[in-house]
Parts: sequence; C-alpha cells; structure tokens
Amino acid sequence: MTGRELAGGDGMYTVIGYGGTRAFRLLWLLEELSLTYRHERVMPFTDAARARTPGGRLPALQLADGTILQDSTAILTWLADHHDALTFPAGSVERARQDAWVHMVLECLDTPMMCWTLMIQRFRAETDPVVRAWVADSVDKGAEWIAQELEDSGGPWLMGSCFTIADIVLGHCLHWAERYERHVSQPILRDYLARVEARPAYRTADSA
Repeated sequence: MTGRELAGGDGMYTVIGYGGTRAFRLLWLLEELSLTYRHERVMPFTDAARARTPGGRLPALQLADGTILQDSTAILTWLADHHDALTFPAGSVERARQDAWVHMVLECLDTPMMCWTLMIQRFRAETDPVVRAWVADSVDKGAEWIAQELEDSGGPWLMGSCFTIADIVLGHCLHWAERYERHVSQPILRDYLARVEARPAYRTADSA
C-alpha cells in the first residue's frame, strides 16, 4: 500500500490494473490530486480482469457508485475535468493545444510501445530483429519530433509553466521506453524525464 491508497473501505475511486501498465497514469494522477483510492492489482486479459471489464481490457477506474470507466487517456481527461485540476477548460485554445500534445504522444510513443508490449506478451517476439528495429525506429523518430516541439513550449512542461495530464502521458511513455531499453537521447527529453521523476506523486505511484 502506498501514498493515498486505502487498505479497504469506501474509497472514492478504485484503480483496476497492475502498476507496471498504463494504470500507472491513473495512480500518478490520483496522487497529484491528493485523492484517496483503492488499487486492485490485476493484469489485463486475465480471468480476474475479464470479471471486471469486457474482454479484460485494463486499466479501468471504478467510481463510488460502481460505474466503471475504461481507457487511460479518457480516464485522465475525466478526472482532470471532474476535479478541475491539471487541465485547461474544455473549449479553450489552451485545451486544444493540450489535447494535441496528448494525441501526438500517443501516436509517436504510446502506439509503438504498446505494439511492442503486445508482441512480447502474445508472440514472445522480443528477440525478433524486424520487430525490434521497427520499434526502435518509431520511438526514435517520435522522440525527435516531441523534443523539437517541447523546445518551443517555453517552459519546463508541455504547456509551458503548467503541469497537465499531457505531461503524465508523456512522462509515462518515456518511463515505458526506458523499461524496454529505448533510452531517449535528446538532452531536452532527458532533462524533462528527470523533472518528471522528481515529482513526489510520480515517485509514490512508481512504488505501487
């Protein structure tokens, strides 16, 4: 049990998913928001996962009334909007830019990393040179594009001086790439990752 995680009882939220997956994003945001929660450590596509969500797709967030939300990005967006924190107002120009960052990171980093993870889990393809080369090339190109855009942001975070859920998505993807030995080489991204890893909420979520 870590941070604001509850041992049991009626927490406002229940995170369903293993911390080493995209569920980390939810844990991190809840810690940033100083919200209490329960954490069910369930791996996706297992019988335990299928008992909680259609097809066993995780992560998921269960609300106090039993409603279950799915998709990590959708959940991040809902939590930030619901608690009016770490996001810009819907309909604002800043929100459009924030959303653009999220979509860019998902396209450039999340997608190849997820493909790589699924290839390992389902086909034991971690030694396939063709797959490894495709992932490496995709992540390297994606990191270069993001580094160029980050340099123009004018601040330590994607939205300048404001830390938002877009940073949670990018921070997690960079962490994910490190786990698979796809270390980003761009100094601006290395510095960014160091700032991310220094956040108390990140450190707490990482120990979940």
